[in-house]
Amino acid sequence: MNAAQLARRIGVTRQTLDQFERHEANGTIRLDSLQRAAEALNCRLVYALVPNDTLEETVLAQARRRVMDRLEDIDHTMLLENQRFSASAHSEYIELSARSIIGTRFLWSEPDVNPPTN
Repeated sequence: MNAAQLARRIGVTRQTLDQFERHEANGTIRLDSLQRAAEALNCRLVYALVPNDTLEETVLAQARRRVMDRLEDIDHTMLLENQRFSASAHSEYIELSARSIIGTRFLWSEPDVNPPTN
């Protein structure tokens, strides 16, 4: 099928089909345009977000980021008081704290919001 034939099937002009192709190449094509093309080609449009990691890995990485955001302030204070964690204690604290905030509102909150205190 050439471009003119495809344009007729979709119900657009050849120039509009050229625009569709440019928008698709630029990543700016509209979903309704893709849907029209899919229907004209007897296809189903599938729009999906495919995670790069498992849900567990994504949640744990977010928990670690949240803990490390908060730990920066604590680290600075402890350094001033000469009470800084050792590297291994630092890593252990991050892991334990990260796992403890999974399932809390704090996990996905903004960095300046303090976690619940125990």
